[in-house]
Amino acid sequence: MDVSNCRNLIENLLSSYTDGELDSQNSRILELHMQVCPPCTAFLRTFLATKAIARKQLVSEMPSACGEAIWGYLEQELQLKPEAPKACGCTGHHSTIPTPAPESSALKR
Repeated sequence: MDVSNCRNLIENLLSSYTDGELDSQNSRILELHMQVCPPCTAFLRTFLATKAIARKQLVSEMPSACGEAIWGYLEQELQLKPEAPKACGCTGHHSTIPTPAPESSALKR
């Protein structure tokens, strides 16, 4: 395996690929490379695990007021409403998935 090819794929494509921002042609090139290059596959697994750990840590340290503000903004901008509280009785958003607000009858045809 050409190390310069590995470096190019990792430096230029991997982040966009894992974020779902890479075009289909380059995604396919990277996927084919991963099938034949165990070191790059190991790097991808480590990269994904690192991103997940970092995201989880950041979310756990976020003040609850910040999370509430984000949900409020999303509900307003996307016209979402939270589902009914779960069995725990919590009215917070940590246990609910937002659903689209019903359309106005004036908008339906």
